[in-house]
Amino acid sequence: MLPPMRILPVAVLGALGALAVAGCREGVPSYDVTVAFNDRYTEAALQETDAILRSYDDDIDVLVQESFPPVARTVIQSSMENLCEDLRSQLERKPYIEQVDCEERL
Repeated sequence: MLPPMRILPVAVLGALGALAVAGCREGVPSYDVTVAFNDRYTEAALQETDAILRSYDDDIDVLVQESFPPVARTVIQSSMENLCEDLRSQLERKPYIEQVDCEERL
């Protein structure tokens, strides 16, 4: 069973910075992740994407831009090596994903 979803629709994604500060675990690297969906987007696609993102950090909030197709953003904290490459590999092969951007916060 999936944990309760915390997917927050937002029109302006400036709240991402505040979100990242609120949930920081000291000494654990943080990654900014943006997932752009394509026109094959469905609610099930969002739920599957949320589950994949939570497999890296189950204590995240996923912000979803209110547009079509939407863009989802989150901050993942993980000590996993090659997190971005692994995450891109999992998500970019999905037919409903246009692009995945991931980079470590400095």
